[in-house]
Parts: sequence; C-alpha cells; structure tokens
Amino acid sequence: AYEMTSSLVGSEMCIRDSILNRPASVAVDSHSGLAGIAHWLNSYFRLKGENAVGKQDPLVAAVKEQVDALYAEGRNTVMGDEELEVMVRDADQERYERLLFHKS
Repeated sequence: AYEMTSSLVGSEMCIRDSILNRPASVAVDSHSGLAGIAHWLNSYFRLKGENAVGKQDPLVAAVKEQVDALYAEGRNTVMGDEELEVMVRDADQERYERLLFHKS
C-alpha cells in the first residue's frame, strides 16, 4: 500500500494518484481565484462535460467569498477537501446534494 508523505512534491503526488487510479488532488489557497475553485469543484465532485462548473458559476463565487474571508482573517495554509466541501454545502445545500450524486 502507498501512503502520502509530506515530502512528495506536486508531480510526485500526480504520479502516485495515477498509479492508485485516483484523481490528482487540487489545492485551493489565497491565490487560486475563481478558476482554481472551479477546477477544485470539477475535480473533487468528478464533474465533466455539461456537468462541469465554470468560473462564472454563482457557487464558485460563493465559495471564493468564504475562502477570501478566511485568508483576510490571517489564514496562511492551503484549504483541505473536507473544509471546501463544507463551504459548498453552506453556500447551497440543494446543489451540494446534487453534486454528491456525481461524486459517487
């Protein structure tokens, strides 16, 4: 079995994830912007084609507002998947439930 270590760099994590047949993880931080958050949503919830969200999507803007607020308060670490998932749920509970359908 493989385990993640803090010494892996981005390219090594992508290789590990492809070996394990998992999508590569997408990090969100203060510099991600709308495009980065849309990319995280599409990757995390496995959205493709007509189901994919773009950076103009209101949900993306709502999550970015929450992300920006945390960094404005002094946060300096990358957002985790679980934390971002809660932000999506808080922004739009109904849509969140539909997104979970795509993830499974």
